[in-house]
Amino acid sequence: MGSRINMEEVKLKPGYAGQQVLGLVENQSDWYLGNLWKNHRPWPALGRGYNTGVILLLLDKLRKMKWEQMWRLTAERELMGMLSTSLADQDIFNAVIKQNPFLVYQLPCFWNVQLSDHTRSEQCYRDVSDLKVIHWNSPKKLFTVVSSTLRGCGRSPLGHSRGPTLQREPSGVQLSFLTAQRTLQPLPPLPQDDARDIKRAMLSGPVTAVGGSAGPPGQAVLKPHRCLQLQKQLSELDEDDLCYEFRRERFTVHRTHLYFLHYEHEPAADGTDVTLVAQLSMDRLQMLEAICKHWEGPISLALYLSDAEAQQFLRYAQGSEVLMGRHNVGYHIVYKEGQFYPVNLLRNVAMKHTSTPYMFLSDIDFLPMYGLYEYLRKSIVQLDLASTKKAMIVPAFETLRYRLSFPKSKAELLSMLDMGTLFTFRYHVWTKGHAPTNFAKWRTATTPYRVEWEADFEPYVVVRRDCPEYDRRFVGFGWNKVAHIMELDAQEYEFTVLPNAYMIHMPHAPSFDITKFRSNKQYRVCLKTLKEEFQQDMSRRHGFAALKYLTAENNS
Repeated sequence: MGSRINMEEVKLKPGYAGQQVLGLVENQSDWYLGNLWKNHRPWPALGRGYNTGVILLLLDKLRKMKWEQMWRLTAERELMGMLSTSLADQDIFNAVIKQNPFLVYQLPCFWNVQLSDHTRSEQCYRDVSDLKVIHWNSPKKLFTVVSSTLRGCGRSPLGHSRGPTLQREPSGVQLSFLTAQRTLQPLPPLPQDDARDIKRAMLSGPVTAVGGSAGPPGQAVLKPHRCLQLQKQLSELDEDDLCYEFRRERFTVHRTHLYFLHYEHEPAADGTDVTLVAQLSMDRLQMLEAICKHWEGPISLALYLSDAEAQQFLRYAQGSEVLMGRHNVGYHIVYKEGQFYPVNLLRNVAMKHTSTPYMFLSDIDFLPMYGLYEYLRKSIVQLDLASTKKAMIVPAFETLRYRLSFPKSKAELLSMLDMGTLFTFRYHVWTKGHAPTNFAKWRTATTPYRVEWEADFEPYVVVRRDCPEYDRRFVGFGWNKVAHIMELDAQEYEFTVLPNAYMIHMPHAPSFDITKFRSNKQYRVCLKTLKEEFQQDMSRRHGFAALKYLTAENNS
């Protein structure tokens, strides 16, 4: 909700025209005090800090003092230790103000009444009747989709009490206020009691989440028993554990918008239809058109986006003749929450919302060979996937060239391998991931052949829709596919390599998560811990048969 501030209404104090160039309301929570939970490490701020939902700017003076250089230098310095922001631009504003407190002029609280988690805004609207701006600085809004760990379960994301809840229906004033807020109309005066109740209702609003019971179209509602289960699981976590943030991530509930664009596909009557499944973030949008040109079958994609990015994606898709010409692509938005990329959650969302009996579990950076869709359907019949536990492997290759003349046949691909234009996937950095595919045998193979599981194997496979989900404990970079293939092997899936199928990985800049993995020792330590715990869970689930995974890991 935008807000235009009348300079006369603000009633600036004498002396404002000095070095003060930013008018801000103090942050109405303890976020920047760093005491909301153990190991809470916010960006630096002056006292309680300032909220940037409403800002008064003296642009001419900001330009003269070289504001752009000032904030960039501050951001770069802080990011050396913090790695990322938690509250986007607000963190950077506060870091600058911490170093230069003379820049800020504190606006009265009623110019930005903040209804966030842990808010103390009651101290403002308790004493003020003429509120200027109501700021929903939380993903939780009355009667709308809600996200984060345990939101809607009577507790905050971190397990702390969220206070009283609304015990009656919203009043006419509240509903009028909400209608005005949604349509960006001028706000009516808001009595104190209604302001309090709106805030309380917001904090206890209905939850829509990934993985729940049926709710409104495109949503899923979290069941009460699931809330209790999440509360119990979260309470069992140790906040002093150095891997606490990793462990908590698997319990985060995300807002989702299923079938963000129109989807229409009738699975083939012969029961062989297969959906390409993948996940992506905003920086991989450029791959969508190319994949659609290579794969004519149905596609299920989970996109990890912020609210603003979702609108950018909508404009991108609407401007693409290729994407608008395809109605068999399901786009499922999972809204950003937390500090890690929830790669396996995204895969599960995309898998769950396929309409075909088979799935090709791919990644967004790969282009399948031309004709792969029809080839897979024929292979499904040939290998009798309907009545056997098989995972058909599509061999993976890579190019280091951004411009590639894509091979139209296996013979052409082999020629490019020999010339060094293509390589087997991750040959230079992670040979173990795809070595069991046995590329030497594949070169001359004319019929499908079986391979055995080995440590760190992570091929791309075609499986029945009822295959196991990915393990959510693995977020960001590392072991997310390896664990899934291990689970398939434990459930006695047979890995069969297809002799005339291939996919090629296209080059791209390193993801933020792999950068964190490489630069942050604690990240690597926590990943190793999660791996060990996963293997212990495998032993509990599969007994003696799972011992080979521990042995293989020790020998690798």
